[in-house]
Amino acid sequence: PIFWVLGAVGGGPLELPAAAGLPMGLRADGDINTAAHVVLEVHYTNPGRAAAIVDSSGFRLHYTAALRQHDAGVLTLGDISFAIPPGADSYQVRNECPASCTSRLGQDTTVFQAGLHMHMAGSAIVTQHIAAGIEQLPLGRRDFWDFNQQTGTGLLTTIRPGDRLVTRCNYTSKDRTSITRYGERTTDEMCFNFLLVYPAPFVLLCTGLRSLGLGDQTLCITKDSSGQVVLDELQKLAAGKVSYDPSSLFELVRTGQLVTAAANKSYLPYTEPECLLRSLESQPVSGQSVASSMHGAGGALQMALVVALSSAVCLWWVKSSPM
Repeated sequence: PIFWVLGAVGGGPLELPAAAGLPMGLRADGDINTAAHVVLEVHYTNPGRAAAIVDSSGFRLHYTAALRQHDAGVLTLGDISFAIPPGADSYQVRNECPASCTSRLGQDTTVFQAGLHMHMAGSAIVTQHIAAGIEQLPLGRRDFWDFNQQTGTGLLTTIRPGDRLVTRCNYTSKDRTSITRYGERTTDEMCFNFLLVYPAPFVLLCTGLRSLGLGDQTLCITKDSSGQVVLDELQKLAAGKVSYDPSSLFELVRTGQLVTAAANKSYLPYTEPECLLRSLESQPVSGQSVASSMHGAGGALQMALVVALSSAVCLWWVKSSPM
């Protein structure tokens, strides 16, 4: 099965860019990044066992036979093997998708949306993007997590083979009396960033296994592996439904689905470009500063337009400049 997209509480409609679409229908070449059927899975939470609740939600799927330039797909980042202790004011789960995994992408990959996902104990989440030892703009970030407002984050950036993707999920468990593990119940937790990308990625999932005592080992599932079987077993393991069998680790190593992050984790932290940090008041406009030449409500609007235009030009310049 191919995972298409996640819809969560508070999320809105998904509109794909003109250059890409999610593939439907089986191809003669047997490409697994296609779908003959679409399955909608809905999770409900009703801890009070309230009766007479009617679900009026639904979805509309737009289909076209005119293929777009690229097939889109989902690259899943995060961790499924954590254990959050009770009573913690702040607890962080960190996973790195290392260069040894992103190198398997095989080509530059455009990211157009980040689907950040945690549950009720989540407090903050971010995915850092490190390219050539320099931290780029994050691939999605929420400093104040709200379970009821899980809208997607629009992006337009590129992941290149060899980049490092570090996802950090912060939790607060002050009101809990037992360990919180990965799971599908709302009272369980998750730590995911579902990146919508094109072309459809060769790497489907890059997730951590730290709580299994494997350190910086990362599961790197690609389209040529029996990844779904491995993922199913790991999800059971993460939820405490099966016991850990060391032989499964050897199988992961043998099939190349377990990779290790590089020992050197140093990088140059992200800083705002100088043109974004520079004070607008220092820019002369007809012999005056921008601030002193704009007054009242109209001036505030002009100021907002100047800031927006300056920021857009600055970001265009940064993206156009070689790293």
